[in-house]
Amino acid sequence: MFKKGMDLYIKGKYGSAQYYFKVIIDNYDESFTDLKTTAEFYNAICSIELFNKDAEYLITRFIEKHPGKPDS
Repeated sequence: MFKKGMDLYIKGKYGSAQYYFKVIIDNYDESFTDLKTTAEFYNAICSIELFNKDAEYLITRFIEKHPGKPDS
């Protein structure tokens, strides 16, 4: 799922990529913490690229939830 999301992200297909990142966020358990964290980051970035209304909320939540992460 993550590879597919990243492939779409790299191609600039942010809406489709965001779908795959959301699937990871919603369905993977805590044993996939690093993967979920990275998916949360790219989900927020896709939202920014798409000018979605939730973009500011998602990136702020990511920074608050993961202070000091290299992605933030």
